[in-house]
Amino acid sequence: MSNNPNRDVWSGVVAEGQAVAPAITTPLASSPLTGTDTPENVVFVPPQQQGFASRLWSKTKKEPLIPIGLVATVGFLTMGLLSMSKTNNSARQQFMMRGRVAAQAFTLGAFTFGLFRGIDRS
Repeated sequence: MSNNPNRDVWSGVVAEGQAVAPAITTPLASSPLTGTDTPENVVFVPPQQQGFASRLWSKTKKEPLIPIGLVATVGFLTMGLLSMSKTNNSARQQFMMRGRVAAQAFTLGAFTFGLFRGIDRS
């Protein structure tokens, strides 16, 4: 840590004539790795950043029923909309829309089950 009065901890440089707050010199708790009390020995390691695909895959592995319900909901919705626009088969349209509602209920139940299971673990 530098004792230069023209350096600011946050921005790097202080303009001439500005007052600089004194650095905090209170000792920190002992580090379990080094056993020292000096702030210079404290190192912040940021958590590892995950990409979108790796986060999606890890959440899918943890809760596989939610993506299954999502795909089923989108499938029933797509088939229902296609049957409404292309054919005039009202029985198929009703079946697909009821299937969509059932798939949505399944997804919501899987989400609720995963939520309560996560609460029980902690």
